[in-house]
Amino acid sequence: MAFTYNDSLATDRDLVRFHLGDVVESSGPRPDGRNYSDREIAYNLTTVTGTNGWRLIVGRLLIVLSNEWAQHARNITIGEYREDATKTGDTFKQRADDWWATIDSSGALIEPRAGASVVAVTRQDAYSSTIAANTVTPSTS
Repeated sequence: MAFTYNDSLATDRDLVRFHLGDVVESSGPRPDGRNYSDREIAYNLTTVTGTNGWRLIVGRLLIVLSNEWAQHARNITIGEYREDATKTGDTFKQRADDWWATIDSSGALIEPRAGASVVAVTRQDAYSSTIAANTVTPSTS
């Protein structure tokens, strides 16, 4: 399985890999640690046209990752070791939904419409300066 990535992001394949987090050989985003092969990405890129087609492929492959992780969902504890992959499929599905919300059917970025609100995200975690390290704020969602 061929794996090629260049952080110059000069090719559509590099852009797809970058946005999937598939940038380190033998340490891919799939449940078994595999990367997408160059051939898999190249095939998918042949199914789209235009300069923004790679964005469509990122959305498709995020859905594939969601499905793969959903099939792999498990919660394992062995002594002190714990692995919980039960929510990873849901996380990739949410990433796919968020990705699709930013592009149109050609893969072009959707610009906010006149009068649209832009939501600002503020980081609040143990590393931010606006929240005490030992404070937990429950989620409302």
